[in-house]
Amino acid sequence: MALGGTGVISASANVDPRRMVLMVDSMLNDDYQRAQELHYEMIDLIKSLFIESNPVPAKTAMNIMGLPAGPLRQPLANMKEENIEILKNSLKECELI
Repeated sequence: MALGGTGVISASANVDPRRMVLMVDSMLNDDYQRAQELHYEMIDLIKSLFIESNPVPAKTAMNIMGLPAGPLRQPLANMKEENIEILKNSLKECELI
């Protein structure tokens, strides 16, 4: 949006919708400072959601959070254990678990 887009397509919006809505609203209301702050609050989470192929980390995060994401379907495979730990740490940092 900072470069002229009119919205977002975001895997992280499924995991942290509150903060994503606040960030988009901030952009739409020309509060670029607040939008940037929210972006940097979420950056580690955003990066961890792409540590493996989408949508595996997003569905895994939602399941960790107790949200109804359901199981992975073939050909998708479970995340590597070390990547799940990275994802959990990001979720904790964002106070989502």
